[in-house]
Amino acid sequence: MAKIDHTNRSFSQMLSRNRKSPVQTTLAVLIVLASLVVVPDSYGQAADVVDSIEKALNKGDVSKLLSHGSDRIAVAVFGEAREYSQAQAEFVLKDFFKTHQVRAFSFDESSTTERGMFVQGRLLHKSSDRALRVFVRLRMRQSKWELREIIIRR
Repeated sequence: MAKIDHTNRSFSQMLSRNRKSPVQTTLAVLIVLASLVVVPDSYGQAADVVDSIEKALNKGDVSKLLSHGSDRIAVAVFGEAREYSQAQAEFVLKDFFKTHQVRAFSFDESSTTERGMFVQGRLLHKSSDRALRVFVRLRMRQSKWELREIIIRR
């Protein structure tokens, strides 16, 4: 059986590779989540960061959201992820929240490893009754969890 290497690919690359069907995409995400191990030492700090990000997404507060960001952040809004500086990511996300005012947001799944965390949730917005899926990837860098990637999909 081939070994799966998740370390050099972004979650958007892994998800976009499995666009053949929703079942295959769901299965791929579940396999990734099942392969991750919870690390108790960093989990408390990660939970605080995730809680802060969840509150920021619930308010559409891009400044608060990006306060957890790394220098470069991969952002995908209804498409392929692109690497942005903090300032560029702020522009892209503010533009998104102008047209998709948040009614409610909550994370519903998460998984943590020693160096990374993946969380996903549902965003309800005022423009539609259809929920959007939000995927967030954090990484541990210099003993601090930082936002590395955010993907928003229909």
